[in-house]
Amino acid sequence: MKFRLLVAFLAMAFLALGGAVKAHAEAHINLPPPNEIHATPQDVKDIMAMYDGLEGALAKKDLGAIMSYYAPDYDYQHADKSELRYLWSEQLAKFEKLYSVHNFSELTVQGTEAAITCTGVLFGLPKGATDYVVVDSWQMQPHYLTKKSGSWKIVGGSTHWVEEKLKIPGKRRVTYSLQFHPFF
Repeated sequence: MKFRLLVAFLAMAFLALGGAVKAHAEAHINLPPPNEIHATPQDVKDIMAMYDGLEGALAKKDLGAIMSYYAPDYDYQHADKSELRYLWSEQLAKFEKLYSVHNFSELTVQGTEAAITCTGVLFGLPKGATDYVVVDSWQMQPHYLTKKSGSWKIVGGSTHWVEEKLKIPGKRRVTYSLQFHPFF
């Protein structure tokens, strides 16, 4: 129930922002309160610029530019950068426009590594349609970034380094991973 309310809230925020992707799109990001930002102002500015650049590449449907925002060693639930490229190409073929909203609840930078706890939505306008749909959504997911050659790059999503062993009552121990959200 909470997740549905969150998606509905983010959808309303999207519509309030105009519901359209502009040629010079900027990422729509809500930063966390100051006590949840553990980074220099310059790192915050640079990370915001990275998300703005990625959003601009989405608006232009420039797959090469989109991929430039991911680290060469990108890994998300064992999907590598070539698989991510394929996933983005699939989305670009299905949708006229893609647009994202990010609500950061914590941002931490340590040296050349960053972790951002994010709730967000990736919207898309299906080809031939008039209404946007939710392509992907995530709630309180860590996004991991690394600084390569002076630029922030995405290295993986919610389970970049996380895999849990869970005991399900009456069943054997299983490996559980969070939902698949490879894009951010």
